[in-house]
Amino acid sequence: PYAGKQAFIYRREASGSKNEIPIELRKIMERKAPDVPLVAKDVLYIPDNRGGRLTANILDKIIGFGAGIASGVLIYGAIR
Repeated sequence: PYAGKQAFIYRREASGSKNEIPIELRKIMERKAPDVPLVAKDVLYIPDNRGGRLTANILDKIIGFGAGIASGVLIYGAIR
């Protein structure tokens, strides 16, 4: 769920040189671009979407903090 919008295929040619092939993941997922076939010994690299992961972590912490406060208020109200 935190994959970036672009990936890369690293492919070694017969001559020994390395090629970096950019892949538009978003377009493939929306079916606006064809799948890119992999060949033997290709390396598929999908960078992490750090912004999406950070946002999800922050929201998780806020929700956990809010739930803790709410339960504390309920317990305090029941005791009082």
